[in-house]
Amino acid sequence: MRTVYKKVSELSLDLQNYRTIPQKNEVDAIIAMMAIKSKKFWALMDSLIDGYIPTENIIVLKDKDGNLIVKEGNRRIAILKLILNIVKSEDINIPSNYLEKITNLPKEWKQDNETVPCLIYEHTEAETVDKIVALTHGKKEKASRDEWTAVATARHNRDVNKASEPALDLLEKFIRRSKDISDSIKEKWAGEYPVTTLHEAIVKLAPRLEFANSVKLVAAYPKDITHINAIDSIIIDIGNQDLVTKTIRATDFASDYSIPPLPSEDTGTDGTGTGGTGTDGTGTDGTGAGGTGTDGTGADGTGADGTGAGGTGAGGTGAGRTGTTAYPLDDPRSVQQLLKNFKVIGEGRSKVASLRAEMQKIVIPKNPIAFCFLLRSAFEISAHAYCNDFSIPTTKTNPKGEVKDLTLAQLLAKVIEDLIKKNTDSKYSKLLIGAKTEITKPDGILSITAMNQLVHNPIYSITVPEICVFFNKIFPLLQEMNNKG
Repeated sequence: MRTVYKKVSELSLDLQNYRTIPQKNEVDAIIAMMAIKSKKFWALMDSLIDGYIPTENIIVLKDKDGNLIVKEGNRRIAILKLILNIVKSEDINIPSNYLEKITNLPKEWKQDNETVPCLIYEHTEAETVDKIVALTHGKKEKASRDEWTAVATARHNRDVNKASEPALDLLEKFIRRSKDISDSIKEKWAGEYPVTTLHEAIVKLAPRLEFANSVKLVAAYPKDITHINAIDSIIIDIGNQDLVTKTIRATDFASDYSIPPLPSEDTGTDGTGTGGTGTDGTGTDGTGAGGTGTDGTGADGTGADGTGAGGTGAGGTGAGRTGTTAYPLDDPRSVQQLLKNFKVIGEGRSKVASLRAEMQKIVIPKNPIAFCFLLRSAFEISAHAYCNDFSIPTTKTNPKGEVKDLTLAQLLAKVIEDLIKKNTDSKYSKLLIGAKTEITKPDGILSITAMNQLVHNPIYSITVPEICVFFNKIFPLLQEMNNKG
């Protein structure tokens, strides 16, 4: 091991960097680094443009072929290679403001920074190098360099310590096969993803999918596993932070993805009462106890009629616990509960009934965008049907004499105004006014702007909790528009 100044062009980026999945070449490696922690990458470029300060050596491992592989300092070397045009800027999507900064750098800067101090280890010292790198990044100390993400730590633990990391294995399998996320998201998740949350999920999912443990579940993925779409949706929702550890630990999250419960979670059996035998026409009532399922609700037991001389005894009836389970507003089950009880009444509303049926089939965490489009369609058709019922104009004439259709927000405002006129109850009015506030937001879920963004903007998204809360707030209006025909 020795410290020497080496040209940046002589150094090779580590294509097996624990921060990312293995890369094919340096361009891919740089793109992956940029995707994982973009802000830190460009902040470091700003710092280096101000002048490279050689306070710490680049740690380099010489492989058996004599190649100098950067084991510590990959981001610094990657940025220097971009600035010095060793890796061509046209191969990397560099923001224009940074391209301008690079172009304006004086020749002296490039001359001063074309070499960097390196601490070089021989290939026989690979284990020592790994310990140094692990200590530098693996500990969460304030004075340390940028700490490893959970993914990097897990990858190091698996690849170097030969430990089992099933959640990481599943994530990497998903990234290789998935067509549901963009390449940029794949690159980001390959280096920065809540892998510990995924671990919590698959530990719970394994027995429900009839696997002995999470390791066997991951080994079977994707070919020999049922509910693969649900598993993929869970991985995506964890990556988007729509599904978090707290929810996985505290709720039956898997049911939201239509994954069946364990056999032990089935509901209880009906209780049965036995009718008494009456004397002189008087029977004694038998009483059956209701069975109890996991949610505390059992079916009523039934007692057999008692029979006496000259009369009949009354049949016993067992009372199971009854009632409707309440769910938080941001829980998809609250939406399904409302849709289940939603009765569509009135002429010209057959399509609303069809949309209601389709919305019931949608697993919101899996298909949030589809749900939003169906919901908007239901509101549009319902508003027109209501206006037709009560002869409310659906067009307006502008100052030029042109007849224009009212927007959905304008239509719904007219509907709400009409509904409030017909019912002066203050609570009713507040309910509908609250719905109006949500609906008329320019960037609300039902707005044309939001719909256009969902279709055309690759980074625009609406979270599952947002959709559920929004639906709960506006549902009273949907219900009222389809109960007046």
